[in-house]
Amino acid sequence: VVLLVDRETLTIREMRIVDEAGAVVQRLRMDRYRLVDGEPWPTRLRATGRVDLSLRLSDIELNPDLPAAAFEP
Repeated sequence: VVLLVDRETLTIREMRIVDEAGAVVQRLRMDRYRLVDGEPWPTRLRATGRVDLSLRLSDIELNPDLPAAAFEP
């Protein structure tokens, strides 16, 4: 795994998964950071490679209290 980090904000901009030969097999880009509970959090994630995926996050809540029933089937 290779991480590309923004020097000014120290936020992860890209994560690369590489094979034994060093070829990138999966890439995850993270941007549009905003503060959530005082922590920088990416609101857009884009994966390319073996899996292609694009996510936009809007109502982010970190570590919310969950009722015990949330873990019952």
